[in-house]
Amino acid sequence: MNFPALLSPIKIGSVEVKNRFVVPPMGTNFANPDGSVSQQLIDYYVARAKGGYGLIIVEVTAVEPAGKAIPFEAGIWSDNQVPGWKKLVDEVHKYGAKIAVQLHHAGRQTTTEITGGEKPVAPSPVPCPVMKEMPQELSTEEVYEMIGKFRDAAVRARDAGFDAVEIHGAHGYLIAQFMSQYSNKRLDEFGGSFLSRMKFPLEIIKSIKRAVGNGFPLLFRMSGDEKVHGGRSINETRAVARLME
Repeated sequence: MNFPALLSPIKIGSVEVKNRFVVPPMGTNFANPDGSVSQQLIDYYVARAKGGYGLIIVEVTAVEPAGKAIPFEAGIWSDNQVPGWKKLVDEVHKYGAKIAVQLHHAGRQTTTEITGGEKPVAPSPVPCPVMKEMPQELSTEEVYEMIGKFRDAAVRARDAGFDAVEIHGAHGYLIAQFMSQYSNKRLDEFGGSFLSRMKFPLEIIKSIKRAVGNGFPLLFRMSGDEKVHGGRSINETRAVARLME
């Protein structure tokens, strides 16, 4: 088979990537227990940069401790974590790769054991059918605070030298929970109609863009069909994609 564009550069907003090979965000569980960047995590991504990948997207990176989905998930909720990220980014850049970080919050799809005692939160008090732990419903004020946590995480990512950020709106995590009638039973401005359920991710995008500028590339990951009764179908996802764009 012939793929003439595979080794040619491509632009994502203002950033040029040297080829079409991408390391997608895949959880390694390699961070330190406090969410800081470990040498093992650096080595993992540097090995892929050495291998010639054009773009590397760092796995789930929590915007607050309660957002962890795995015990050794990396964090970007504190300014103290920025130097570790800068070290990772600088090492990856030595080999010509661009690097993004995936901003993440597990929402109800975690447990207090994983979060270190922090109670899982969600748009509505509906437990995850897998984790089965009852989450705390976010108040309207807390939803706006959460938007700010995503914004602040994006600013830290930019300050660490990342070339882009990816918002994790897929796989049943917090943003996906807001977007879906399956898990969002709210009666305030963040629940109900399609546009109201989209308000949370849209406000995150707007807030990040106001903070880092339109020239900083912003990616959004979402599931196509949730495959559950009452969940988002591919038809609604088409509308989501247009709205996000």
